Formats: sequence, structure tokens, C-alpha cells
Amino acid sequence: MGTIRRKLNAVREHWFQILIACLALALAFGLGMSFQADFVEGAQEEKQIQDALYSFSHNMRIFSNDVDRMTRQAKQAEANGEPADDPMEDWVISGHLALLREQAVVFADIRDLPQSHRSPNAKIYLNTWKYALLRADCDDLDDLAKVIAICRPIWDLDHDKSCREIMAQLEGYVTSGDYQDALDLLGLEFVDNVDLLLPITQGGI
Repeated sequence: MGTIRRKLNAVREHWFQILIACLALALAFGLGMSFQADFVEGAQEEKQIQDALYSFSHNMRIFSNDVDRMTRQAKQAEANGEPADDPMEDWVISGHLALLREQAVVFADIRDLPQSHRSPNAKIYLNTWKYALLRADCDDLDDLAKVIAICRPIWDLDHDKSCREIMAQLEGYVTSGDYQDALDLLGLEFVDNVDLLLPITQGGI
């Protein structure tokens, strides 16, 4: 009994310190759970973006091959004096274009990730590209060829990389000069003295 009484007295004397310690433990546990939840959510978002890029690249390859096929058919029809088919009446073309637009919306969210802040030109390109793709006219084969051209820097990305590496890769693409046709169609120009993509007065699809 004496031992129990001494322990109770010790608790009464140090109740405030014990309360603080319990609160600290609860706070640490809560922060740990919050950090773990944020980490899981971030990993899931990154995986979703990588999957969207993979699907986009896959469908872009099919779409490009179909546009090439219809272009050859149109040239043959012209040589024979026959009217060319309307590309948007081809359900494969229209279907894949709809899928590309849907996947572009998901993939473009990569620009909002914290790991993308070191790739400012990639973010500018993505934002301009996304809205251009969504509102692009696709009335004929020339329009579809322009869609392929503005998508080429995205199509060439490696979906197996992390989102940070993907953005760094895109940053290199859009500032290299190798995709100038895409920049011209989007009305963008890389200005060396400020190291930024800036809008130009002419261009756009």
C-alpha cells in the first residue's frame, strides 16, 4: 500500500508534466499520420500522372499512324480525281482524339506538383499546350498534323521516369530548339536573355 500511495503522490505532483508529455506524444503521432497520408496521396498522384503519360504516348502513336494512313489515302484520292474522306468522320480518329484530350488534362497536372518548380519553361509549355489541344480545330488533315506537332515534345517523354525527371526532360526539350515547330504553332518563343518561353504575336493553332 505504501508503494502505491507513493506512486499516486508522484503522479499528483507531476500531473502537469505528464499531461504535456501525453499531448506531445499525441501531436507527434498525429503529425506522423498526416505526413504518411500526404506521402501516400503524393505517390498516388504521381503514379496517376505517369500512367496518363504512358496512355497518352500509346494513343498518340496510334493516332499519328491513322493520320498518316488517311493522308496517304487522301493523296491517292486526289490523284484519282476523287473526293477525300473527312477525317473526323473516321471513328478511330475522333475516338483517339477524345482520349488524347482526356489524358492531356490529367497529365498536365504535373505542372502543379512541388517537384516541378525547377522547370518553369516546361510548366509554361504544358499550360499553353493543354488549352491549345482542347480547343484545336480538327476539320482536316492539316489540322490533325498540327495537333501531332504540338504533342511531339510530350510524346517523346519517358513515362518510366519520376515526375521531377519528366519535367526536367521536358524543360530540356522546349528550350533546345529541336521542337521549334511546336513552339511556333503554340505562339511561344524561347528568349535566351531571360531563359523563358514567352508568347509571340503570331502563331497558334
